[in-house]
Amino acid sequence: MLQMLGEDALSPVVGKMLFPDLIGRALPLDNAFVRSLDRSLALEQAWEQDWASAAKGCRLPQIWEHPLADLYAQSDSTQLPALLLNTVRLDDGQRIAQSNLRLALPGVLDLDALSLDIDRLSLSGAVHNSARFPFVSPAGMVKRADGTGWGHLGDGGYYEASGAASLADVLDKLLAQGLINKTDAGLQACVDAACTGGSRGRVVIVLIDNQPTSYPRGWLRSDALGTGFSANRGGFLAEIALPVSGLLNTRPTLAWNSQMRLALLAGSAPQGLIELRLPAYVNQEQPSMNWWLSDATQRLMREALYSPLDRARYLTQRPANRADQALLCNLQTMRSSIGLPSQPNEHLQCP
Repeated sequence: MLQMLGEDALSPVVGKMLFPDLIGRALPLDNAFVRSLDRSLALEQAWEQDWASAAKGCRLPQIWEHPLADLYAQSDSTQLPALLLNTVRLDDGQRIAQSNLRLALPGVLDLDALSLDIDRLSLSGAVHNSARFPFVSPAGMVKRADGTGWGHLGDGGYYEASGAASLADVLDKLLAQGLINKTDAGLQACVDAACTGGSRGRVVIVLIDNQPTSYPRGWLRSDALGTGFSANRGGFLAEIALPVSGLLNTRPTLAWNSQMRLALLAGSAPQGLIELRLPAYVNQEQPSMNWWLSDATQRLMREALYSPLDRARYLTQRPANRADQALLCNLQTMRSSIGLPSQPNEHLQCP
């Protein structure tokens, strides 16, 4: 997987956008040839080819070019996690879900449950629908079974970028159905629908955020939530800037509020909520977490997850700042929650 994520997926998109796609949009035609010039396909094909190259040595199946349902139709699909991909119908802002589950979440349309022409939608296309970056990727046109237009799909981040809202909705639904139970020790999976037969185990919520984040504002379980805010003094420039900043700030605030919902669901149990957030380092270049993972980023990830604990940077080195310490503590908790051995770092002071 790290090999696939380390490939450059942006260059094929730019190349197709500047030449074939530009020509195709000037042609007053709508046929298979013109649609093949769409720059969206360049990104999806890059993912498919990168996976094929990375999976060849591991003898893994070719999954990205096949429909999502095919992935879960395999005999060993019970080992796969459930997948929920968010997207948005740009025509009206309607939140759309693509998943192997039939979730029936409130206020969310299930793309697979509608009478739409999506038989050719591959896993790479479904992933792309959830990450159609403005202008880089054109909106995805979806048609009904009769060929009429149904809407245009855009990045799920138009609604909420972290995915926390969907996870909170799923947990709320499981709580309402009695499949999980909230206790003083956090969320517990129930043996039976009435939660009278005991617990199957603890429910652990993991938040992954690649936005360089300072401490404590970027961590839900920090000791000073909300500090650092300062109001604009006003004036003529504020009249111009505030409407724009309000639109821009609404997006991260929606993600933050959704993550706070998860924190409230998890309760105070230390292992109920694990936050893996990229810490902000002062006067230091941040690791690349964008279109591809740089060599330095991949090295840090390998050291954090796979190296022996007594040699791993994330588990032996002195934290660079409080944000780095928060990440190290959460990584310790993560390893413990999945059954990996833990060896305390003498430089860490975890709660």
